[in-house]
Amino acid sequence: MVAVEGPSGAVLYEELDRKTDRWASVLRGRGVGKGMLVALAMPRSVEAVAAMLAVMKSGGAFLPIDPDYPTARLAFLLKDSASPIVLSTDSVAPELPVTGARVLTIDEVDRDDPGTGPLPGGDPRDPAYAIYTSGSTGRPKAALLPHLGIGPLARAQAEAFGIGPGTRVLQFASLGFDASISEIFVTLLSGGTVCVSAAADLVPGQSLSATLRRRSIHVATLPPTVASMLPDGDYPDLRTLVVAGEECPAGLATRWSVGRRFINAYGPTETTVCASMHLCPEGSHPSPPIGRPLPYVDAIVVDEAGDPVSDGTAGELAIGGPGLALGYLHRPGLTAERFVPHPTASDPSARVYLTGDRVRRGADGVLEFLGRIDDQVKVRGVRIEPGEVRAAIEAIEGVRAAAVVADGAGRDRHLAAFVVPWRGSGLSADRIRAQIRNRLPIHLLPARITMVDRLPTTPHGKLDRAALAGADSGPASMPPTPPRTPPRDALELEVARAWEEMFGREVGVDDDFFALGGDSLSAIDLLARLDRRCGAALPIAALLDDPTVAGLASALAERRGPGGWSPLVPIQAEGGKPPLYCIHPGGGNVLCYLELARALGPAQPLFGLQAPGVDEGRSPLTSVEAMADTYLHAIRSARPAGPIRLCGWSFGGVVAFEMARRLAEEGCPVDRLVLLDAGFLYSFAILRALIPGDRPLVQFLGASRDAIFPEFRRHAGRSQIVPPGASEAQIRRVFEVFMANVEALYAYRPGPYRGGPITLMMAEEPFADRRRDPVDEWRRLSEELDLVPVPGNHLTMMRPPHVGVLARRLRERFGRAPARGRSHG
Repeated sequence: MVAVEGPSGAVLYEELDRKTDRWASVLRGRGVGKGMLVALAMPRSVEAVAAMLAVMKSGGAFLPIDPDYPTARLAFLLKDSASPIVLSTDSVAPELPVTGARVLTIDEVDRDDPGTGPLPGGDPRDPAYAIYTSGSTGRPKAALLPHLGIGPLARAQAEAFGIGPGTRVLQFASLGFDASISEIFVTLLSGGTVCVSAAADLVPGQSLSATLRRRSIHVATLPPTVASMLPDGDYPDLRTLVVAGEECPAGLATRWSVGRRFINAYGPTETTVCASMHLCPEGSHPSPPIGRPLPYVDAIVVDEAGDPVSDGTAGELAIGGPGLALGYLHRPGLTAERFVPHPTASDPSARVYLTGDRVRRGADGVLEFLGRIDDQVKVRGVRIEPGEVRAAIEAIEGVRAAAVVADGAGRDRHLAAFVVPWRGSGLSADRIRAQIRNRLPIHLLPARITMVDRLPTTPHGKLDRAALAGADSGPASMPPTPPRTPPRDALELEVARAWEEMFGREVGVDDDFFALGGDSLSAIDLLARLDRRCGAALPIAALLDDPTVAGLASALAERRGPGGWSPLVPIQAEGGKPPLYCIHPGGGNVLCYLELARALGPAQPLFGLQAPGVDEGRSPLTSVEAMADTYLHAIRSARPAGPIRLCGWSFGGVVAFEMARRLAEEGCPVDRLVLLDAGFLYSFAILRALIPGDRPLVQFLGASRDAIFPEFRRHAGRSQIVPPGASEAQIRRVFEVFMANVEALYAYRPGPYRGGPITLMMAEEPFADRRRDPVDEWRRLSEELDLVPVPGNHLTMMRPPHVGVLARRLRERFGRAPARGRSHG
């Protein structure tokens, strides 16, 4: 029977038992002993599950650490935990900021000879694992949990969730959060299968929905925010959906309780994952309660003095029982503050954990959650002490004071920081964001940072959190920003499009992901989108290193390499109409079609064909025929069937014509051929006009590239050959493409076109010498010409407001069948 199933394979129970026994013996030989804390810096995987079991079998306790945390955060956790051994992987280990600890990789452990002695017997009260949680003092704290709580948890949850032999349970939570303990150990102790997935397959929305279906998941535990993002549809295998980590809205219970178990679960990390559950019956619901305590849990509602209150009276929830944590690692003072004597037990050593949650117990024993008694918050299922975020901000030079609150609800809930700078410090929200990004994990980064003159207070002089929350308008309402630098190449365009899909607004290459309201969930979503669009997976660390469009594009270029290049650039990938394929003009770039795509609207897919050589690592093509072959191959690879619409502006019109001519010769005429202010000798005149100078064309072509480049660089930006903000290297690459295109056009000899009408959209205002009328050129090659005037000149016709007219007339042509056998003059 399969114990753990992951993207790279599966392991049976018998095999997992042998492997973890062997690894445990190796760890014992490497010095792991009773109660020793072993840090696990490993990505979610089958091997990570095996490593947890091996550490426990060796007598040690494991501490899961997310390797995607910022370096400063990793360094703090490894130092604070004082773990003498860090277990990792070959890919992660070299990047870990380890001092004073021994790093072992799984491959090393697997290759090592196991010891011959028996594994130690354990005491149920020995520590099994530790989990770091956010700290109210600004310092994260690690709760140390015993083996004693895992067995009762497994029995209670297996029965409530319906987990038994063969049950397939999704492993969704990050290994650094305690929900993963339930997903893994409840399943393994019940004979089920732990289904581990890549992060990209767990992105809330369509990706997670597809994973639930494809992996035939029977049981899943999700934060309510994530569950609310699942699209409606048929989930035939999903028997039990558990939500936990934050308040469950009424509509979620109503939606998901039909046809399956829907359970609202509650429990702090300090009480071994779960303390109470509520099974929601089918039908309409108010907001569900957190339910009855599990059979082994002592749940006591106490007043401010710590004395129990009667049913129906609100108070703080105190929790005791075998699942209670042993305390906080290296924090005896905080342990004594939060783990207090049991108010009703006869055993003087018994303790309860003060949760900080306000609840009320009904006469039926059901607990109702009423909120927090302190300022701890939960954002998308993750418990956060705003004090930790505040402390990180106040540690920045130039910060006088700061406050952090949570605002919004459900998937819109977010952290907002308000910062009072010292006068004259010159501190900005962007500088603060850049610095805390290196100190805090992604789920603790505020979605908004607002600079204020002072923090509001109540009449008693305390911070007025309600006033702060009310002052925060949420991530959807952003302050005015300076003009943005548009994408400068195809990869930046890909990244920008993914951002715009998420944020619903235009972005520039220097925009900061977190400044726009990005957070941990949307970061995973973004990276999954980029993987699908660009064919290269990026780690979260890449987003933390440089959270701009330009930064991610650069990281993608390094990952993807030249082997992943394609001339096809999805400028507007969605829409139900036949796609329009637009060929690059003389500069080789397709960013000139951005405004046209916007003007045509979201229903019209538009793809650019970009010249090789614009991106680093490839050489320009040197003939129109080679371009036509290359671009047709790219289109056929992406769209093997269906109507083809070709379009080309300026030099791109000549290449589009040759592509259409080749298709017609093959018996596959295009649905539409649209040429935008294009011709043969006319295109020569355009290209020459873009680079003013006294050289005749022959001298221009024969001059050295180094002699022409200064002229090109001087005029290229104004002529729109290169995008604004292009680097010197980008300008040089575009120059080489431009010159190759000029020479290709000079050598091209067109043949007749018999594939149908040509739509020629000509600018009304002259830009270059039209003594060679492009209309006459096209009429000599095709008997069917549809001539359409558009306002503007060669350059301005592609920009607002003229591009709107161009798009409208283009839509009119697409809306009717191609004309046959006639010419329009």
